[in-house]
Amino acid sequence: MTRPGNLPDKRREHLGELIAACSEMTVLARLVHNFAQLMGERRGGDLDAWIADVRKAQLPELAPLLTGFEQDHDPAMAGLTQRSDRGCECQNEADRGRCTAEQDSISSVTASSSADSTLRYRRK
Repeated sequence: MTRPGNLPDKRREHLGELIAACSEMTVLARLVHNFAQLMGERRGGDLDAWIADVRKAQLPELAPLLTGFEQDHDPAMAGLTQRSDRGCECQNEADRGRCTAEQDSISSVTASSSADSTLRYRRK
């Protein structure tokens, strides 16, 4: 994921147009931005409030992410709260690989949710 401020001007402008195209895209962009802040600031304690915001928004694109958080709530909270020099709290190489795969999965779900929405709204 790229921070909007780091995008080239033309892509940032296009992103702004897509977000402004409909209220669902505006809400999705806000939720993704808030989640990125939650991750970057290690505010795992705010995860439940963010999940409640997502539920309230009723965006089906984020349903897989919510399902993952429901199934692995405690590890998600820990991952969003604990800091490690290695970037992972796992004790052995096999677990570390699984943690990296889970982190990649969270990022790809968030990114693909945004991309799916973008494609859906671009087609209209």
